[in-house]
Amino acid sequence: MTNGKLSPATVIPIGTAALVLFSILGGARWMDRKFLSLEYEVKILKSEVATMRTEIANQIDDRWRRGDMRAWSEILGARNPSMSIPNVGDN
Repeated sequence: MTNGKLSPATVIPIGTAALVLFSILGGARWMDRKFLSLEYEVKILKSEVATMRTEIANQIDDRWRRGDMRAWSEILGARNPSMSIPNVGDN
C-alpha cells in the first residue's frame, strides 16, 4: 500500500490469506458435520445392538431346558401325590 491506496502487491496477499482462512473454516465445518453424522450413526448402531442383545437374552431365558422340566415335574409330583406325572428322561 503506497500513499493509502491499494495496489496489486497488497491485494493479492490479503486475498490469498482470506482464501486460506475461508478454506480452513469451510473444511472445519465440513469435518464437524461429518463427525456429528458419524457420531449419530454410532449411537443408532449401539442402540440396535443393545436391542438385539436384549432380544437374544429374552429368547434364551424363555426356553425350558431338560433340568427345568425335571425340577418342575418333581415339584409337581411332590405337591400332588395323586397325579401320574411322566418321568423326564435324559433323552
